Amino acid sequence: MILFLLAAMPSIEQSCNAGAGDACTQAGNEDHLRGDDTAAAVWWERGCGLSEVHGCVNRGVLAMQSQDFTTGRESFARACELGSGSGCYYLGNLWRLGQGVKADPQTALRRYMEGCDKGDGRGCLEAGVQYLEGQTVVLNTDTALSFFNQGCTL
Repeated sequence: MILFLLAAMPSIEQSCNAGAGDACTQAGNEDHLRGDDTAAAVWWERGCGLSEVHGCVNRGVLAMQSQDFTTGRESFARACELGSGSGCYYLGNLWRLGQGVKADPQTALRRYMEGCDKGDGRGCLEAGVQYLEGQTVVLNTDTALSFFNQGCTL
C-alpha cells in the first residue's frame, strides 16, 4: 500500500515543472548536497522565478561564492522584495563591501534595517553596529542597543 502511494506522488522535478517554487528549491538543495552546484543553480533560479525566497537566497549565495556579483545582487534583491530578511541583509553586505556596486554605507544601513524589520537578526546586528560606531550615522548607543535587542528577540 505504501509503495502504491509513493508511486502516485509526483516527483520533486514534476512538482517544480508544475509551478511549485518550493519543489524547485528542494531539487536545488538536493543537487547542492550531491555536489552539483551547476544543477543546483538552475533549480534555485527556477524557484526564485516562482517567487520562492529560499531559492533566491540560495542562488544569490552561490553566485557570490563564484564572484558573480550581478546575479548575487539580483537574487538577493528579488528575495528582499518577496519579504526575505536574509535577502535584504545580504544586499546590505553588497553595498557595505562594494561588491558589484559602488560602496554606499547609507544604502547598506537601509538594507540592514529592512532585513531586521523582516526578521533577520543579522540585519539588526549590522544596523546596531552602524549606530554604535557612528561612522555611517550619528553615534547613538540607545538606537544601537534597540537594534541589538530586536535582533536577540528574533
